[in-house]
Amino acid sequence: MNLVDARATLKDEAIEVTIGETDVAFGVLVEANFVVCEVHAVNDRMVRVDVAKRGC
Repeated sequence: MNLVDARATLKDEAIEVTIGETDVAFGVLVEANFVVCEVHAVNDRMVRVDVAKRGC
C-alpha cells in the first residue's frame, strides 16, 4: 500500500500518523512514491508508519 492510501484509510478511522522514512535524503516529498513497510501503534489514536521509496 502506498503512503497516500494508508493516510486516507487511517484518516477515515480518526487515527493520527507519524512517518518514519528510510532510504531518503530530504524526507517524504511525494507521498505517492512511498510504500508502507511497517505500522507500529503508539497509542489508541496514533500510529507510526515506516515507509521506503524503493521497497521494504
